Amino acid sequence: MYNDNLNNIVIRRIKNEDDLRAVYIIEQMSFNNPYSFELLSILSNLHYETFLLAEIDHRIIGYIMFIIQRNYLGHIISIAIDPLYRRSGIASKLMEAAEDHLKKKGILVLRLEARVSNLIARKFYLKLGFKNGYIIPNYYTNGESALVMFKLLKQEK
Repeated sequence: MYNDNLNNIVIRRIKNEDDLRAVYIIEQMSFNNPYSFELLSILSNLHYETFLLAEIDHRIIGYIMFIIQRNYLGHIISIAIDPLYRRSGIASKLMEAAEDHLKKKGILVLRLEARVSNLIARKFYLKLGFKNGYIIPNYYTNGESALVMFKLLKQEK
């Protein structure tokens, strides 16, 4: 766990292929079935505005990808943190940045999927105010089901 001052974290948009390579490394360290470099590249090109990185001392340590659907729904596609920096509040900062971006766009609801077996992630999302929605059977390539979770976003007045 990283214990330095979290005020040094910079949240910014993905910029270039070097950023993408760093994201790909984090993706590989974080998931059993990581997205391919090619898919990450496509997503970063299509959703540049909503592909955010967390950086400390010019080192990328995490990312979040999200999209806007139907002009009212935000959808978290993926979030991952370098294992050395997990449980340090970085994922919370990325989620907060995503929510702030979505609120500015007038988005009302935020959705994500989590593996049913991923109790750590599910507990994290509940702590952030997400509610359990419904199960999608056989969602993942290994046949595991996903729990769809939702959060209503409070709009600024």
